[in-house]
Amino acid sequence: MYQFVVQYRFTVLLAALALLIVASPMISHIVPEAEIGIRESLLTVLFAVMLVTAVAAVSATRVARFFAIGIGSLAILSQILNTAVHENVAFVAHHCLQAVFLGVIVVLAVRQLFATTRVALDTISASLCVYLMLGVFWSSLYALVDVYEAGAISGLPGQSPAVDVASDQTERSVGLLYFSYVTLTTLGYGDVTPTMAFSRMLAVTESITGQLFLVVLVARLVGLHIAASRDEIDRV
Repeated sequence: MYQFVVQYRFTVLLAALALLIVASPMISHIVPEAEIGIRESLLTVLFAVMLVTAVAAVSATRVARFFAIGIGSLAILSQILNTAVHENVAFVAHHCLQAVFLGVIVVLAVRQLFATTRVALDTISASLCVYLMLGVFWSSLYALVDVYEAGAISGLPGQSPAVDVASDQTERSVGLLYFSYVTLTTLGYGDVTPTMAFSRMLAVTESITGQLFLVVLVARLVGLHIAASRDEIDRV
């Protein structure tokens, strides 16, 4: 089991990310609103699992490992504090640390992705992990914008000038994650939309980043496949 995790660390991270993305709205739907503490506790567990697998995936060097563990530990603590306190300060601190952590993980994963010399299952998993983490990263940025400027993103669950941003974090987090992936994939349904100049430019930046990543990724994987094919022909 340990050897599988080591060899396919990005595949394990991909499974954790998929679980977080799929389970988040299910938890929000299945667990009643009266049990909001259970909702947030379950999301905290899923988030912690994703953090641990992400640290394991990018720990190619000792410096990267300790750096990721340090930021990841702070992110988990901030998530626990945010769940317990329900204050906007804790909410902002959590999403700031989460954005920093995911940004670091994305950079380290991209470095490993472009350092590899052959296409394997874990290489494809790493590319998918980066793409999915970009969506979670941007959802944290949108959460911060939503706190700073109420109504910057319209159509979110429970959105009202009289409602505190931290009052139902589960619903809003799921809504922001949905909006982030709709933007990243350029689907643009229009049910959740940015209304302020900064949130609009943030959405445009995310959609451009997503498209550029896919273009560069496909070119990289095709190049590696061609190079590997030529090496096999030369050996023959």
